[in-house]
Amino acid sequence: MTQLNDEVKELLDELDEIEKSLGMLDFDDIEFPEPKPITLPPIKFPDPPEPKEFKIDSAKLDDEQLEMIMKQLSKIEAMEAQVKAMKEVIDERLNLDFRAMYENIMEKTNIEAIKTYRNVQAVVIEENAKQNQALFGIDNKSDSLKKRMNNVLIFAIVSFVVSILVMLVTILPAFGVKLF
Repeated sequence: MTQLNDEVKELLDELDEIEKSLGMLDFDDIEFPEPKPITLPPIKFPDPPEPKEFKIDSAKLDDEQLEMIMKQLSKIEAMEAQVKAMKEVIDERLNLDFRAMYENIMEKTNIEAIKTYRNVQAVVIEENAKQNQALFGIDNKSDSLKKRMNNVLIFAIVSFVVSILVMLVTILPAFGVKLF
């Protein structure tokens, strides 16, 4: 149990070192789940056989010796099955913990990415507004320019009307219309 906790702590320390080497010091607010103790089913170890001094002669195995060997073999297989089941439980638990840490990291990374995107968007909009203002001259100078343009427009309209009258005065006598 303590060996498993030590391994998890070593993995977390390794993760911290990797984050430091990548410059991920801004992610200190990531909450990692506390390692939870893994409860395993109790292990039933077989009782040691009663010590009998016997020599196994492979050529002369009797039924009792063969039966004893088979019992030992079945006990070993049962212990192997229990160890395999415990390993699966531990692996599943570690996968769940690491999946939770991964999801937490992805959520925090997504939040930071959204903040960065919004900051960049705000800067781009602000700079665009500044450049448009400078480009189109939306300031005090544009008001005086509008007044001048209005004066030019009035002068152009008056000139147009006068030129039309002059043209009429010139053309109408040719058609036989007397103005004066």
